[in-house]
Amino acid sequence: MTGAGGRRIAVVVFNLGGPDSATTVRPFLFNLFNDKAIIGLPNPFRALLAWLISAVFGAILLPSRPAVQYIMPTPPPAPKP
Repeated sequence: MTGAGGRRIAVVVFNLGGPDSATTVRPFLFNLFNDKAIIGLPNPFRALLAWLISAVFGAILLPSRPAVQYIMPTPPPAPKP
């Protein structure tokens, strides 16, 4: 892929996991966006932004909880060591 000025651009995709139940979506989002590798703001601002994102998207996803619980009624078993 080539960007402006003819520079090459790469997109790296990571599997960061995900929440294991409908009740863990909000804490998952907070932890994801509170990571300084994801958002490079100083800590008080990063934590505030992470809280805001998790609150907003947690509220948006609230109506979909029954669907999530239908798809995944119980958390998956923990991996064996």
